[in-house]
Amino acid sequence: MSDRSAKKSGAFGWFMQRISGIVLLATLIGHFWVQHMPTNYLADENEYLAIREAYAAKNPEYKKAVEEGLISDPKFGEHIITYEKVTKRLSNPLWKVFDMLFLIFGLYHGFNGMLNIIDDYAKNKGVKLTLVAVCWILAISLFVVGTQTVLTAGPYNPPSFSLSHLLP
Repeated sequence: MSDRSAKKSGAFGWFMQRISGIVLLATLIGHFWVQHMPTNYLADENEYLAIREAYAAKNPEYKKAVEEGLISDPKFGEHIITYEKVTKRLSNPLWKVFDMLFLIFGLYHGFNGMLNIIDDYAKNKGVKLTLVAVCWILAISLFVVGTQTVLTAGPYNPPSFSLSHLLP
């Protein structure tokens, strides 16, 4: 029998792949429910039409696209996801935590799987090192962009106080 330690056996990676899969499934169901089922995080037809009119008033190209039928009216029963509703949801810190968990566990699960595939099939050490480096660079880049997107999303609320009284 081989004298392999738990560290080299891959047991931790195997276990975390299952845990991340479970958390990923739960967050995926939560995300799908909030974004694609009738909840208060979806716009109704009147909100959508008001948003569309506001954009058309500000942007002539958008107005032309609406007039040409390129941007259609909402269909009966359609779930309307608008930027305004998404930013409103993401202004809540609990939703930021939820989306960060979705991001972290999704990236871990996906890239751990990719590293396992590379380990199984890449026999040349140079190819393996290159593929692993590309995976790490891509994972870190996606994490940084995803984190920035989640943490900075939400309506901008300028400060409600003035600093003018502090100036000489």
